[in-house]
Amino acid sequence: MGGPLRRYRVVTGHGVETVMKLNEQDADRLGALPVDDIPEPGPKRAGKARSGARNKAATGGGD
Repeated sequence: MGGPLRRYRVVTGHGVETVMKLNEQDADRLGALPVDDIPEPGPKRAGKARSGARNKAATGGGD
């Protein structure tokens, strides 16, 4: 292991293109190209909390 991580454009074996953070050795091994023009993604927004499913058998609800 070693080296700082940089962003690289990688094409998977199935032909899907993605951006990964890799060290230089892994990028060379995968044949990845450096990416400097894509901005870092922002922080993820918190999702809306879901309420639990109601147990209709216990509450007598339903048809």
